[in-house]
Amino acid sequence: MERQARDFSETGQRPAQRSRRLPAEQRAAQILEAAVAVFARRGYHKATTREIAAQAGISEGTIYIHFASKRELLFAMVSRLMSHTLLPLTERLENADVATFLCAVLDDRLHVLETNRDLVRVIFQEIISDEDLRQEYLGRVVVPLVQQLQPMWRDRLEAGLVRNLEPLVLMPAMAGATLAAILASSVSAQYGVAPVPRDKLITQLVDLFLHGIVPGERI
Repeated sequence: MERQARDFSETGQRPAQRSRRLPAEQRAAQILEAAVAVFARRGYHKATTREIAAQAGISEGTIYIHFASKRELLFAMVSRLMSHTLLPLTERLENADVATFLCAVLDDRLHVLETNRDLVRVIFQEIISDEDLRQEYLGRVVVPLVQQLQPMWRDRLEAGLVRNLEPLVLMPAMAGATLAAILASSVSAQYGVAPVPRDKLITQLVDLFLHGIVPGERI
């Protein structure tokens, strides 16, 4: 009884009202979804695990069964955002030509950014302002994602479809250029400039990646 009273005072919910028992993977996914909502609404630093627990309808202690800290929650969210749809997409397009592959990847990334706009804003605000977090993000998210995509890139390299460029340079550079182009297009209306249509944004980025800006030139 004492345990139930303590749980209720911490979460504002009676234990019996929280939620049914779920497999560990489903419970972790439920916690991540709640964290997404709370981080997007409150920001990373202001958000608390108590608020995330309340959003998920669980006790605060349940979060720590699956995630060691709020920081671990953030990285789990970022990893999921970066690779949840991207890796299955690359597998489906394993045999596609390079232009088709890049168009599909950019379309997927645009969709992720558009449907998670508030969360993406929170994540990048934290990464830009926190040096330790930025280094951890590169080591735990960017490098593993590049490593996962390397076999696909190596296959195209061996087939003579792409140039022999370092993936750890090329892929983050392409991602950064894509994000910058999306941001520029999204705020252009504030300065009296019409935004670039989605299809045109994708095709011109892919054309830039494949052919550069100077016809026939190579460094």
